[in-house]
Amino acid sequence: MKEPLQDHPSFSAGRKFSAGFHVLASTVAMLAVVLMVNYLATRHYTRRDLSSAAQWQLSPLTQRVMQSLTNEVRVTVFFNPDRDLYTQVISLLKEYMAINPKLSLRLVNPRTNPVEAQNVISQHKLTPGQDKNSVIFECQGQSKVIPAAWLLDSELEQMPSETERVFRKRPTAFKGELAFTSALISVTHPKGRRAFFLQDHREHNPISTDEQVGYSKFTALLLENNIQPELLSLLGSAEVPVDCHLLIIAAPLDPLPQEELDKIARYLDHGGRLLVLFNNNTMTKRLGLEKVLANWGVVVGENLILDDTRKVEKSRGRQLSLNTFGSHPIVDPLNGSTVQLLMPRSVSAVKSGTPSADTPRVVELLYTSDQGLAATDIRDGVVYVNPARSVRGNYPLMAAVEKGTVRGVAAGRGSTRIVVTGDSFFLSNQMIDSGANRDFAGHAVNWLLDRTELLAGIGPRAVREYKLNLSQTQMVAVRWALLGGMPGAVLFIGLLVWLRRRK
Repeated sequence: MKEPLQDHPSFSAGRKFSAGFHVLASTVAMLAVVLMVNYLATRHYTRRDLSSAAQWQLSPLTQRVMQSLTNEVRVTVFFNPDRDLYTQVISLLKEYMAINPKLSLRLVNPRTNPVEAQNVISQHKLTPGQDKNSVIFECQGQSKVIPAAWLLDSELEQMPSETERVFRKRPTAFKGELAFTSALISVTHPKGRRAFFLQDHREHNPISTDEQVGYSKFTALLLENNIQPELLSLLGSAEVPVDCHLLIIAAPLDPLPQEELDKIARYLDHGGRLLVLFNNNTMTKRLGLEKVLANWGVVVGENLILDDTRKVEKSRGRQLSLNTFGSHPIVDPLNGSTVQLLMPRSVSAVKSGTPSADTPRVVELLYTSDQGLAATDIRDGVVYVNPARSVRGNYPLMAAVEKGTVRGVAAGRGSTRIVVTGDSFFLSNQMIDSGANRDFAGHAVNWLLDRTELLAGIGPRAVREYKLNLSQTQMVAVRWALLGGMPGAVLFIGLLVWLRRRK
């Protein structure tokens, strides 16, 4: 007779204790690993921008500004969260905060928090255009208000309509990083610089919004770099001001009197900084500036430079897109980019023998290709090229000059620095955003002011829009797929699972 089977425990007490101990030890070890990984991650972490076109990756300039930040900066986002820009603004500012925690963020919703909103309006004296959506930077009593209108470039776009003409503002570029980094520099370095535009000789107007000859966008670039633009007349007994950090001569059309040329020469002898631009309108005129520049080793050609291999389409060969650069801090960051000029003149270094210690150092910045041509014959707006007299080659179109303190002269400003360009229209409102023109302008200005830490510029970021055009039939199909197809698929899968489990 067989004995009845007896129930035996599947695990003895020892085995249960051993299994429990191993589970506990594994759990503790896992927690320890997680804690160590997080501890190391807080001190040694890397952020990567995986968005399309790396739209949130900050420029080298912004990274340097944030890494050098030593004072606490508070940023108030005075914004309605319903605005399309709100998410972009917050996301961008979080990238700033990830570099340096000294930048703190405060969110104020003017709709849901009217009391705090009114305090912000009163404290910063916001105007009606700023009192709804603005970003405010504050540091040690200094503040900078950035209205939402500054953050976005847009253009009018006609919408499809069968009944009437309907337009909308289509965003083209987001300028958040440009505005925010400029504000940071402004509030952390409140002592700005002053740039004076010479007047009285039909130069480009720095406040004009005219597309062809206006310079208002270039003036805005100066303000973004914490440089205060001013107008300057040297008529009569007026001299270049002592606090002139940069003198800008933007393509005069009329010759300068000798007394003004003498004042400019004295300014340069005392360590002055000069940005002087020429254009094709004066290629047959002598403005007087040519002689001043020749004393500093620069020759401005009485010509017009062409290059069929670098011409921009639909410009009839007048606009050139150039990418052959010299070696200089102004243009080194532009390698791989293009600068677009309109009918430029040549600007070259004086060819001389062995330079002495007092000789200015001249570096040619930008060239045509080896197919460049110099034309000197223009009649009734038509350029005539004489193949027998015109030699093809790399023609220089810009130059930078630097010279140390002049012997025997007290120079409180330091070394003299000059940038000369053979075109002025490339910084006009119409062309400054073409190619790397804006970047070149920022680099040139910051080099002239000896602000090497700001030589890597920031440009607007293109806004990409994706459109999906569907017919009425396709819209109905999509609606049924979303409202019926997807929930139905989930129910069908659930039914299959239920039938399988019944078996």
